[in-house]
Amino acid sequence: MNSPYLPIVFFLASVVELMGPCPAQTTWIVDPDNSPGTQFTDLQPAVNAASAGDTIKILWWNVNSATRCSGAVIDKPLKIIGVSSLGAPGYPGHAIILGELEVRNVPLGSDMVLANLVIGHPRTYGQPTGLYVHDVAGRLYMSNMTLAGFADPGEICLFQDCADVAIHSADLSGPGVSFIRSHAHVSLAYLQGMDVSFPPPLGPPTTSEGLVVEDSDVTLVDCTVQGADYQALPPGSYPARMGAIVRSGVLHIGPACQMWGGYFQSGIEQYGFGTTGNGQVFFDYRATTTNGWSVGTTPIFEHAPAAEHTLAVQNEPYLARVFGEHNAFTILCAGTSLRPGLPTPFGDLGLDPGSLFMIGAGMLSNTNGSLQFNFFCPNVVPIDFVFAFQAANLNPDGSIVLTPPDPFLVVREAGHL
Repeated sequence: MNSPYLPIVFFLASVVELMGPCPAQTTWIVDPDNSPGTQFTDLQPAVNAASAGDTIKILWWNVNSATRCSGAVIDKPLKIIGVSSLGAPGYPGHAIILGELEVRNVPLGSDMVLANLVIGHPRTYGQPTGLYVHDVAGRLYMSNMTLAGFADPGEICLFQDCADVAIHSADLSGPGVSFIRSHAHVSLAYLQGMDVSFPPPLGPPTTSEGLVVEDSDVTLVDCTVQGADYQALPPGSYPARMGAIVRSGVLHIGPACQMWGGYFQSGIEQYGFGTTGNGQVFFDYRATTTNGWSVGTTPIFEHAPAAEHTLAVQNEPYLARVFGEHNAFTILCAGTSLRPGLPTPFGDLGLDPGSLFMIGAGMLSNTNGSLQFNFFCPNVVPIDFVFAFQAANLNPDGSIVLTPPDPFLVVREAGHL
């Protein structure tokens, strides 16, 4: 059962479900070029004016413009979504922010959304750049995000003391991504610690892993994680780094992941991942790694159940995949994301039961334990709601297991604001 039209019914049903009574919320328009209807020309004033639960849409439509939004401090649960008419089918547009986004103090029971954004360098060298997310007791959803970093001084990509982070479709390059005392699910993402190329006195040379885990529980699905290459910069040399290092806590390297170590001067690759202290790694049989793992690391191998998808763009096709044990029977569902999930004997249900809808079913492959579904996203689906996929797998031994939920936001149709 794999009809591309079933999701249309689901999405419409979900939207109707969500249209029940709810607190009044406001959508604010930010456009650095001050087009008609603009309320703010920079992000921080819009954040200051917004109330918890509001949506801020950042427009980017003028390819010849030199104006961009600056970084901001966000200390309330908001939906900050880039909307651009400059994309093309298959390549949705982003809005651009120059500087650092700091997200903090999101309370328990609330949602924070960052979607369709590129974070780049401010024009002043060495100024703060990147993502600094901390003290988030609620949920953070990130979708279609890019950190265009170069590991220059002032760059950061740090998630600290975050209870529930979901990242889908992201390219986070530069300083490497660090999770400290946090819980995160990352899918369809590229995490890279880039090589440093600037000499002193501009800043101290350094290299970094693509991913650092400390006292955290992090799950990867269909991710590429790459450590930095060896660098020789006066007054010293700086080593090639592993793709990921787990200093403490747990890293789940799920299906379709690639763990790449950086290159030494001789061209030999660093380990794909490693542990120190009491760090632990679970490694799916369908993941790959360059040069294995570090000495002293003992990964636990598994066939991890998982659901993941390509970016869902209005009026475009997309794919969803389910992973699990070979020859398991799967039922793929979608609905409104529900966090925290509802406990069941088969795992936590991450979909609101009132919006849950089956969109596909079938047998997982007997060679790689996966099944792909082909869908189409209608252009009536809103871009400011958080949906999720989740599958139930009936294994050959008769056991039933739920995949972790796979949250997502829909992207505006290419060429439209």
